[in-house]
Amino acid sequence: MTEELLIPDEVRQHPAWARLNDQLGWYDHKSGVNQKRYKQIQGAQIILATSIPVFSLIGAASGQWITDILGASVAILAGFQQLGNYNDYG
Repeated sequence: MTEELLIPDEVRQHPAWARLNDQLGWYDHKSGVNQKRYKQIQGAQIILATSIPVFSLIGAASGQWITDILGASVAILAGFQQLGNYNDYG
């Protein structure tokens, strides 16, 4: 059984209480957004990185261009992830 904290009415009425709850809500939302972006970028990196060996089997000039573009894309995504600090979730 979970017991709720009993918060006195004078605390609930205080402006600082409203501000605290507002900030907690903002951080909760921001954490969810960052977590989603992190997972999207990680998923794209995995797909692109694992397709590089497949396209390298083509062997023609077009295969080289494709693998170059895929490798650059992985590096760009890693840069965006680092720039946004999405792995911090907050």
